[in-house]
Amino acid sequence: MSTVWRGSDVLWREPWGSVIGRTARRGVTAGLALLLSGIPGTAWTGLSPYGWLRIPFVVIGVLWGLLFVLAIANVARSRRIVLMIMGTGSVERPRSIQEVWLRRPHEVVMGRTITVTPPASSYRITHAEPYVVLSGDGAIKGVPLFRADPAAWVGRLNAISRSHGVAFVLAKPVAEAAPAADA
Repeated sequence: MSTVWRGSDVLWREPWGSVIGRTARRGVTAGLALLLSGIPGTAWTGLSPYGWLRIPFVVIGVLWGLLFVLAIANVARSRRIVLMIMGTGSVERPRSIQEVWLRRPHEVVMGRTITVTPPASSYRITHAEPYVVLSGDGAIKGVPLFRADPAAWVGRLNAISRSHGVAFVLAKPVAEAAPAADA
């Protein structure tokens, strides 16, 4: 039986705090680099005391400025959506503008049961931690939970995806391989 008529639902959105923080970091980095470099062709020579350092600062400032603009465009395009469940029952991660330009493959996972695998341990401490892997027919790696508990997150997803006939199951974290002992 087809479930396409149900349409798509949003499973997970990025919190506004994370969006604002990332965009602000990119804008501040671009502004600081351009402040240090100066603006070529104008009277503003920048705060950098060394002329040879101004060129790397311009390059860094322009690249981070582009990332700042792309961050705003991506939020407008994706409406902060991290995961969507489509009418067919597949779970998809929308691609950013950069991923479309670089022709990165679309990440999709399908199946009646989708396994959510949290990490065994975390080395980074960020606002997006922990990252989980969704697997079934296909896989989506590195889905940020933004400090949500994986068990509560799976329960929230199951409440939304129930009408699509998809169930999420929390798996045990994969233990990292222990180093072999020399004999």
